[in-house]
Amino acid sequence: MKQKSFIVILGIIMIFTWSCSGRNNAGNTSESGEKSEGSSKVVENFLKEPLYIIVPYAAGGGADIANRVIAGYLADELGTEVVVENVLGAGGIVAATQYLTEKPNTNRVLFTNSSLLSYIPLSQKTKFTRDDYEPFFSLQVIQFALYAAPSSSGIDSMESLKKYAGENRIVFGGPGHGTPLHSIQSNIYTQMGADNDTVTYDNGNQGIVNLISGDTTVMSTAISLADQFVQEGSIVPLAILSANDYDGIYGKITSIKNYGYELYNDMLTMYAIRKGTDPEIINLLYGAFDRVMNNETFKAEMAKAQSAEYRNMNGREISIFLDEMDKINKVLVEGNK
Repeated sequence: MKQKSFIVILGIIMIFTWSCSGRNNAGNTSESGEKSEGSSKVVENFLKEPLYIIVPYAAGGGADIANRVIAGYLADELGTEVVVENVLGAGGIVAATQYLTEKPNTNRVLFTNSSLLSYIPLSQKTKFTRDDYEPFFSLQVIQFALYAAPSSSGIDSMESLKKYAGENRIVFGGPGHGTPLHSIQSNIYTQMGADNDTVTYDNGNQGIVNLISGDTTVMSTAISLADQFVQEGSIVPLAILSANDYDGIYGKITSIKNYGYELYNDMLTMYAIRKGTDPEIINLLYGAFDRVMNNETFKAEMAKAQSAEYRNMNGREISIFLDEMDKINKVLVEGNK
């Protein structure tokens, strides 16, 4: 009798042990069915190499400066070297195209923006599409406005611009054909009934110099870049190219929508990696970037380097933003045909 009782108890213990073991193993298994140990090895291998941030703009510019500051703090968070690499050409198209050679789990991330991932593939025949990349962290939303220099053109408002357009040809400053800023401006001035053409600038500062000197009638550039010149009184904002009025650290600017134009260009800058990258790596990178952006020392250093308003979003939030930009850009592209 005692022996039978012992056997029953032993059986119960074995079943309980097996059950617990099964639950523990299940807890260590990812949604894909791989054990977490395997994912950890992916991360471990990823961190063995330096992380490269591909910046599709020239050294010394705003994007380059910001990323070099970020790289220093990011290296401390990841425990590996972080290198900024500039790949120039065609407003970022060269860098985005070259990045297609990277495989999932690459140690290179691309600094890019919503114009490059949304407008450009919709308006041009590119080798890449938005689906080739996995955005995982956004840096900031850059808002653009139309500006004029009253001393050279006499234009100081949208009303005076419209009057000018009824009597004169408009030469506007912008980053060139194939960009949202070019398409939006050309669209506005055409709706005003004015013949128009563009003088291309390599950067916003050059565009402002052209505007003040009278080489262009009007131009569009980032609010943060133009603020110094607005404060000096050499240029004035006419309208912001956003759906809502701007009322921030640079003052109040009325939305272009209030003047009857449904033409917007809020540009989200972001970091993306090759589609198909292991979620563990994406989580690692998101966490590291997020901690950097919340580092008080980093914030103070960035405030000295440049004026910027940051908007940090994860991959899902970025996807929602890009979906909205796709809708806007499809309308814009159709309007230019």
